[in-house]
Amino acid sequence: MWRARPGEKRAAIANGIVLLVATVAVVLPWTIRNYRLFHRFVPLSTIGWMAIAEGNTFDEEHWFGEHPKLAPLRAEVAQGEGEIERDAIARRWALDHIRAEQPWWIFQKLLRNTALLLSPDSNLLLKLREGFYGSVDPPRIRFLEAASILSFVAIFGLARLGIAGASADSRALALSILAVVLALHLVSNAVSRFRVPWMPLLIVFASVAASDLAGTIRRASPRAKAFVAAVWLYFLAVCVPYHRTQLVALWECTTTTRDLKHGAEPHGDAEEQ
Repeated sequence: MWRARPGEKRAAIANGIVLLVATVAVVLPWTIRNYRLFHRFVPLSTIGWMAIAEGNTFDEEHWFGEHPKLAPLRAEVAQGEGEIERDAIARRWALDHIRAEQPWWIFQKLLRNTALLLSPDSNLLLKLREGFYGSVDPPRIRFLEAASILSFVAIFGLARLGIAGASADSRALALSILAVVLALHLVSNAVSRFRVPWMPLLIVFASVAASDLAGTIRRASPRAKAFVAAVWLYFLAVCVPYHRTQLVALWECTTTTRDLKHGAEPHGDAEEQ
């Protein structure tokens, strides 16, 4: 609706209304159900404040992902009587921690959560590390890791170039969708699987760039090219190093987290584990 030209405004508004009605048709029955059950306004579920609380609990030594300070949060929330009380505990915890991190909160979250969203990790690699697929041959593990990382890096790089060389309307569509997902997980928590809504869009723009690489580069403005270079620098300097240790360990096929949890014998040298 925002980008529609004068002769397209009516159709754009109609499309926007259809999308809004479809969204409300999905959300409204759950909201009514929750109001009848909890006697308060809960759009979909009570997990939202817990996600925000987890994503805003910082630890100096374990800045990314799981860390010891999350255990007290989960213990306190578990003591709540019912979903609404647990939701209120998580909300108080989240708001207290957000206030405590001011005025640098937004910059901390930008650094940490974008690195988590854009790291070359994936749910496939997580499940391999956790041992959910049982015993997997080292050559197959290495193939899956290489295929997963290289495909994401290729899509990520080409998509940025494709967006930079796209028309103003296409670029506005892509950046607005990317921004909405980023903003959601900037406030709450973030892991690599949360970029799933981005992937179909990124694959389209990556395909456009790959089909006409020279033309895409030529169409991109100097400012767009500088932005692509800045994104790549951030990806290589911040996003890649976060998972480097875990990715190297997976490549070397050392003991999985699941092995350690269940007391299995290490696969390699114990001191290296």
